[in-house]
Amino acid sequence: MYVKRIWVETEDGIEEDITYPSWEKIILYLKMMNGCSKHMMFLYPDVNEIEDSEFMSVCGGENNTFICTLHNDGTDSNKLVNADESSKETVMFYSGQTSGKSKDRIVDFEMVLKAIKTYVETGQLDRTLTWRNYSQDN
Repeated sequence: MYVKRIWVETEDGIEEDITYPSWEKIILYLKMMNGCSKHMMFLYPDVNEIEDSEFMSVCGGENNTFICTLHNDGTDSNKLVNADESSKETVMFYSGQTSGKSKDRIVDFEMVLKAIKTYVETGQLDRTLTWRNYSQDN
């Protein structure tokens, strides 16, 4: 398995840090995400957190809606998008706090599960899903 560590953040600042998680444990934490008491999960390919290294983040969970991003190296990221939604429309999204997000960035449970599964197993983006690359230079 490519992912060696997951880190889950809760609304009260408590962090859960699991090394060498099983696929079942990752699914369990994803299902527990509700946008409030558990609202962020980070998946790392290394047991040690390395600044500006690659990792995948998933946030949200309220009403089974999520935002999923693969952070490549501190300079750019690939964001999972719902190709059936508008990138011009902004909606309110709750993940620990409410913020406006592009409607196409909000994905459902099945889509984020597929993205995570591919990343956990291979360290790659699932190319059957739609990803948009963002660079800090853009």
